[in-house]
Amino acid sequence: MSATILQTSLAFSALIKLDRLPQWLHQPSLDHLIIDIEGILGLPISRQVQAFLVRPPLTRSIKVVVINQAHQLTPIAQTALLKLLEEPPFYAHLFLITPEVHRLLPTVVSRCHIQVIQAVPPELQTNPLTTVLESLPPQAEPWLRFKISQTLKLNRPALLHQLLGLLYHCSQELSQHPTEVRLKQSTLGLHTWSAVNRNANLALSLEHLFLHW
Repeated sequence: MSATILQTSLAFSALIKLDRLPQWLHQPSLDHLIIDIEGILGLPISRQVQAFLVRPPLTRSIKVVVINQAHQLTPIAQTALLKLLEEPPFYAHLFLITPEVHRLLPTVVSRCHIQVIQAVPPELQTNPLTTVLESLPPQAEPWLRFKISQTLKLNRPALLHQLLGLLYHCSQELSQHPTEVRLKQSTLGLHTWSAVNRNANLALSLEHLFLHW
């Protein structure tokens, strides 16, 4: 995946509030780079992203770059990102978050896979998937996690709907109680939603979610 534009993303609403995240997220040596743009920014942002992605990940198999309010990047800065969008390192996942896609250069948009995530209504704050995962004991054995995942019989639209609710729940929890565990769960939920949205096998996606929750 070269890059993703999320128009309205509650999945990342907590990730981009740097003042509420654990201090370790501010360390440039780790595998997440969260950029929350305020005002118009130019080449320094593009250079920061390029420098961050030069080295392979240290703690995970991927490196994640999230640029919030990406439409605030100057045309020169957006052009500088094109090289990464065209030929990203195999371990790089870039997310450009913006409510105004039309303000991004057409050449940038053409190199991105666009995902539009609508705002989550209040009724999605809790759902069966979230309830089951949150009640799962941390010490639960893999065989039990696997068995519980098989009890959820959901078609693709229903699973996507419940995963979106799970992401909303995680973002709310991150805003109130930011922890490394919750951040990893939120990232896992986002990866599962993306996989299911790309027509991944539903049973395998649920099993992976439960085994790593």
